[in-house]
Amino acid sequence: MIAFKRILSLISILVCFNHILFSQIKIKSPLNRAVYQRNVFGYSTITIAGSYEKQVDKIEAKFTPVEAGQGEATDWTTIKNLPLNGNFSVSVQVRQGWYKLELRGSLNGQIIGDIASVDRVGIGEVFIIAGQSNAEGVLGPQALGASNDRVNCYATNNDRTFGGTDYVNLSPFSKLDKDTRIAPRGVSAWCWGRLGDFIVNRLNVPVMFFNVAFEGTTVNAWATTANGGLATNPYIGGVYQNRMPYQNMADVLKYYVPLLGVRAVLWCQGEADNGY
Repeated sequence: MIAFKRILSLISILVCFNHILFSQIKIKSPLNRAVYQRNVFGYSTITIAGSYEKQVDKIEAKFTPVEAGQGEATDWTTIKNLPLNGNFSVSVQVRQGWYKLELRGSLNGQIIGDIASVDRVGIGEVFIIAGQSNAEGVLGPQALGASNDRVNCYATNNDRTFGGTDYVNLSPFSKLDKDTRIAPRGVSAWCWGRLGDFIVNRLNVPVMFFNVAFEGTTVNAWATTANGGLATNPYIGGVYQNRMPYQNMADVLKYYVPLLGVRAVLWCQGEADNGY
């Protein structure tokens, strides 16, 4: 009897474990906290993509503002009929805002599996930060993290000597906190968290930052490396590795702008050009 009870307990555990692991729909895009550049009409076209485990004949999506006033809620809307081979990818237009995205699949009118979701998806403003140290920032009490949840960045530790390359592999974005390193090279929130708060409060849309600034660089260094050459460091001599500083800009333009779009480059330059 004791052995039988143990077997029942084991079966119960396996059933529960299988339920935890099972996810009918797995969302590959959009990534959590991704912010897409809006157009002049306040919309952006985003790709919703993923996979499903069990057969469905319809996939529906629903966008709900994270908080009241942060976007326009939608009802369940069919985004894909008769998906094939366990995968789906579809482009949809979304109104500016800060949303929770939910997806569900159904077969013959019956919901299959659980609802999948992404907690934060934004349609708003995307900026690239460039220039020298006053744009790159420093660690310390001067850095001001964003107070608003809608200020985001792609955050990662990076190789500050050689510019880093691992950041080009997409992973979740994050809120811009005080000591967040803004990929590919930003050292901290610096003044950008405060700027993000101003933009969000004024425009009522989420914000995304990338930071390619590189301390000590001159205008000539950016121009030379943008044209494929190697630039000299005016302070310590030698050349910048991996065609820095422009290579980080090139990577953001290649990997992220086609995905998210961009509003503008915010450029702070000049000090290193005095006398060089």
